Amino acid sequence: MEKILNKFKNENKILLMLAFFSISKGLWENFRQLWLQDNN
Repeated sequence: MEKILNKFKNENKILLMLAFFSISKGLWENFRQLWLQDNN
């Protein structure tokens, strides 16, 4: 049972990191787009 829990925790960590990365990338793209619009 504990092994399953540990595996789940590890997979959750990876998922959280992926989600965080994609959100920050999306925010960065958005910010860059706005900045380009302002400074054209």
